[in-house]
Amino acid sequence: MSVIFTPGANVYLTLNLEDGDINQYPRARVYTNGTLVDTIDLVHSQFGRYRGLWTPPSVPALVYDVLFITYSNAARTVENPRYTREMEKWQPATLIPDAVLDAPLAPHNIVGSVGASMQETNARSVLTNKILRNRLELADGNLGNWVLYDDDNTTVLLTFSVADKNGNNIVQQTAAPSRRTRGT
Repeated sequence: MSVIFTPGANVYLTLNLEDGDINQYPRARVYTNGTLVDTIDLVHSQFGRYRGLWTPPSVPALVYDVLFITYSNAARTVENPRYTREMEKWQPATLIPDAVLDAPLAPHNIVGSVGASMQETNARSVLTNKILRNRLELADGNLGNWVLYDDDNTTVLLTFSVADKNGNNIVQQTAAPSRRTRGT
């Protein structure tokens, strides 16, 4: 996992113990280029979450490796074998060029790109939400008789045919439409 931080600003180094144990003594060791630069003892805050305050230097290294070790004693001399060591990479925000942070997403919607994938996922989520919540009527006839309306309740968004278990279209009787109301 990579974490972005602001140089010179206090940040919390946080470790969550999956089993919620509140009687452990984690420690974070901060390294850069293999050299230990800081050690932070973490204290329990809630529900197995431990944290400690770290102030990164105002002129940071390119990357920091933060190693979390969980100890079973307060002196932090006996490592608890129940918990594996965890490592995070921390990078200063100043290394991300402003041009990248300020770039609009629209030009990144090239087919196969992450931007295009995110846009498609969002469109599918919106459609799924409309299918689940919008007005749906069973109209007269046997083809395209399920009608799904857009958010305005008048524009037809999709139509579906209703079939029995053998695939034969079911005919909805004239002047006997059924309706599902808008979901809440």
